[in-house]
Amino acid sequence: MEPPAHRPDAPTGHEPPRQGPPPGQVATMLAYTTSAMADPQLLRRLHHVPTPTLLVWGEDDHVVPPTFGRAYADAFPNSRFETIPGAGHITTRTHPKETLAHIDAFLA
Repeated sequence: MEPPAHRPDAPTGHEPPRQGPPPGQVATMLAYTTSAMADPQLLRRLHHVPTPTLLVWGEDDHVVPPTFGRAYADAFPNSRFETIPGAGHITTRTHPKETLAHIDAFLA
């Protein structure tokens, strides 16, 4: 049996870690938001969501500042907004214990 043919796109085991969301998630987001990666109607529709909602935000998020998170939390009829001091955009990666503590408290 011959080894499989080399594919130029095959992983070599020496690639740097990939940054950002998986390509499939990006494709899904683009399908809903177009290339602007935004939904200008979203904030106006959130008052229809009856489910209790938790928004956990990094206090030092420079991608989407906490003021945006607060505005979205205020748009939900039943929400809680929590910030994590010293955290940036991806709190689950940089401050997982604090993020999970907020989630646990919310679910309790």
